[in-house]
Amino acid sequence: MLHPKLTSAQKREQSERSEIPALSPQDLVALARQLMQAHPHFHHRLNSIHIQCNGQRLELTGRLPSFHLKQVAQEALSKLPVVIDNQIDVVSCNGLSSSGHDAGSSAALPLRPR
Repeated sequence: MLHPKLTSAQKREQSERSEIPALSPQDLVALARQLMQAHPHFHHRLNSIHIQCNGQRLELTGRLPSFHLKQVAQEALSKLPVVIDNQIDVVSCNGLSSSGHDAGSSAALPLRPR
């Protein structure tokens, strides 16, 4: 079986992850909260994000106003030695949601008059 060549950045990331000692679930959640609190996009939004650890899976839930912030939240925790399960719901100011149900009504948005 052929193994793809790793770039230097991938090797460095793999090395950094392997240097992190095994942490308890409580320590992982605390470290994740510290990383989020230190991130410029989230230190005022941390109350809208919930972090739980189930085994080697870190679950992110809550609501954020954009897909960009959802992705940034996942990237902020990418150095942790766990799988990130990003279930954050994206809810716009219009009440539209990324989940299977809308945060507001289920009716279609009205068309804007010209």
